Amino acid sequence: MTEHSFHGIHTSRTNRGKCYPCVRNKLSPMSRNAHSSSRMAVAAKSQHGFALLEVLVAFAIAALALAVLFDGAVQGLSSARAAARYEEAIALARSHLAASGAEPVAGDHDGDDGNGFHYHVHIQNAGSARYASPADDAHAETPPPVAVNLFAITVWVSWNDGGATREVRLDSARLATAR
Repeated sequence: MTEHSFHGIHTSRTNRGKCYPCVRNKLSPMSRNAHSSSRMAVAAKSQHGFALLEVLVAFAIAALALAVLFDGAVQGLSSARAAARYEEAIALARSHLAASGAEPVAGDHDGDDGNGFHYHVHIQNAGSARYASPADDAHAETPPPVAVNLFAITVWVSWNDGGATREVRLDSARLATAR
């Protein structure tokens, strides 16, 4: 059973599609048709489409969702660009570590690597020692001791990223024979 309102009286409708007041009052077929057509007219008025307010609310929700998606995409691109700059800075710092060579010289030097990157290399003698290697057999002559130096090497690579200075630092130690 479904319910509807007829002339302000709340009534129930049977499965056969006839209204109780129409059946009970034995309305003429003409009156019943008029009653049915008025119900269809009320239903047609409420089913004619979306109201302007509903459409505006839907557009506002869609605009907010798109704004959130757009912000997420921009943040992702920014993070990817920052990661690429860090990766390039690490590659440059490794290159400067390798350039210090097998025989590093204590001191500081810095410069410009291009593409907005600047480097600073600090090489410090961290200590010296004499190393005597053992003889291979009992009758062999013992080789003379070798002087070795331990160098602490630090490389900084920095760049500007949107007003903030970013920096990568690599530390290493290297043994070298004394000159």
